[in-house]
Amino acid sequence: MRTSTLVRNGAPGWLALAVALGGCTPQDRQATPAPVASRHATAPPTCAVTAVRTEPVPSVVPGFSTTSGPATPWMGDARFTAVVFYANGADPTMRALGRMSTGTSTKIFWWVAGGGDVMTVRGEELASGRTFRQVVAGIGGGQFPSVPVVPSSGCWTLTESIDGRDVGAITIPVTGPVRP
Repeated sequence: MRTSTLVRNGAPGWLALAVALGGCTPQDRQATPAPVASRHATAPPTCAVTAVRTEPVPSVVPGFSTTSGPATPWMGDARFTAVVFYANGADPTMRALGRMSTGTSTKIFWWVAGGGDVMTVRGEELASGRTFRQVVAGIGGGQFPSVPVVPSSGCWTLTESIDGRDVGAITIPVTGPVRP
């Protein structure tokens, strides 16, 4: 059973970022990726996107072979992995509202070492501070299939937590929704 909850917040993004980074030491922070230009005209001009990896998914992630065909694009590491099924190769640009222009969904398969029963995805658009939240039921073994429904275009950070503990985050550019 998948449950989704949409929560919006008008707090300034810089305030949340300042609070979040305030207690970090340099060794606690991950390297900040360089901003990249999106190939999509309606995406933000630059967004410090999490690196998309195209080598095989780590062998600890269940269900992914390291020897069959081209690797599915993914982000993360051997403790937290986001397999971005919707991505076009190394371009992680997503469309808003859960549907890509090809008709496919914005499916992300999350895997977290140590697992859990329920994962919360919190999204924040970095320029405006707008937020959303989705609750995703696990299917066992630290696996969480989801279709993030990002409400609008922008540069979004999706932070995943289990039992109130942040386990990973990715930053992606999002363009406007597909028009019928």
